[in-house]
Amino acid sequence: MNADAEPAQANVVGAEGIVTKDIPHNDGSATGSSMDGFARHLHSYVREQIELADKKAGAILALVAIFLGYFHNQQVVRKWPDLVNPGLWKGTKRFFSQSPPTWLDTSATANSAFYDQLPTGLSVVAVISLLISAAYAFVTVAPRLRGSRDGLVFWNAITRYKSAAIYAERVTNSSASELTSAVLLHSYELSRICRRKYRGLIRATWFAIVGAAAALAYLAISVKP
Repeated sequence: MNADAEPAQANVVGAEGIVTKDIPHNDGSATGSSMDGFARHLHSYVREQIELADKKAGAILALVAIFLGYFHNQQVVRKWPDLVNPGLWKGTKRFFSQSPPTWLDTSATANSAFYDQLPTGLSVVAVISLLISAAYAFVTVAPRLRGSRDGLVFWNAITRYKSAAIYAERVTNSSASELTSAVLLHSYELSRICRRKYRGLIRATWFAIVGAAAALAYLAISVKP
């Protein structure tokens, strides 16, 4: 729309009769205050999402630590070499060569080798999955220090100024639009960090689910009432 176009007019009924008044023109562009408000809201939103990802990853680390601590106390790793026993693999082959209804017969000779080592196999799946989950969760909460070296918002960029006075002068000499742009640029950098955190969090969550399921199955089978 042409900015030089004449303002629209409308007839308004008032105390003085019908009066023609101009209607203020709005070209749809954002004002400085609305842009500043949007930038602040966006910056706060992205930071909240980062904090949420860190909290979820911390919860996963705590859960994983509980399971791994249990397996460590049970010293399950010492039993892992038993899984390379050729007799176990032959017994497992016989187990799956039977019809499914006979799988539940734990007293059958053909099933004994499989069921004897089933808890050990589950512990392998559980421990490895939980360790991978812990690694992804740790990477998620690890600090991210990358960012613009000439920014006005990122703390690591601020410390590159030779003195507080120089930084304050840089800020005070910037226009409102420049300050808003600095916040938006930092929001973009935070969004990239947020994306990497949630990628790690998703992987940590799925490995934690697999590990926890295997751990619970191990507990159900190995713990005697």
